[in-house]
Amino acid sequence: MRSALFDRIRRSRDLMAFGLVGAIAFIVQMVLFDGLGRHGVGPLTANVLAVVAATAVAFAGNRYWVFRWQRGALVPEAIRFAAVNATTFALSEAVLALTYPLGETHDRVATDTLAVIGIGAASAIRFLAYRGTVFRGAGTTAPPVAITRRAPETVLK
Repeated sequence: MRSALFDRIRRSRDLMAFGLVGAIAFIVQMVLFDGLGRHGVGPLTANVLAVVAATAVAFAGNRYWVFRWQRGALVPEAIRFAAVNATTFALSEAVLALTYPLGETHDRVATDTLAVIGIGAASAIRFLAYRGTVFRGAGTTAPPVAITRRAPETVLK
C-alpha cells in the first residue's frame, strides 16, 4: 500500500516537473524556430538549431531536477538521451518536411502549428523513454516525498 501511494505521488510529481521543463524547452525551441525563420533561415535548418538549444535545456532540467533520484552515470545517460531525442526529433522534422515538398513555402501560422503538433507527439514519447530508458540509474539522491512510518502508539494502563 505504502509503495503504491509513494509511486503514485512520485509519478504525479515527475509528470508535472517534466511538463515544466518541457514547457521551458518548448519556449526556447519555438522562440528560436520562429526568430530564425523571420530572419530568412529555412524551416528545417531553423528547427535543427532550435532543437539543439532546447535539447540542452531539457537534458539539464530532466537530469538535475525531474529524474534526479534515478540518475546514473552522466555519459551513458547523455548518449541515451541523445538517441531518444534524435528519434523524436526525426518525428517532428518529418512533420515539417511533409509540408514543404519541392521547396514550397507556407505561411508562418501553418508552419508553427505543424511544429507544435510534431513537438507534442515527440514529447509524449520522450517522457516514457526518459523514465524507462534514459534515467534508470540506481539513484543518487532521495525522492522528493518521504513517506515515513508512524511510531507505534503505546497504551497506558
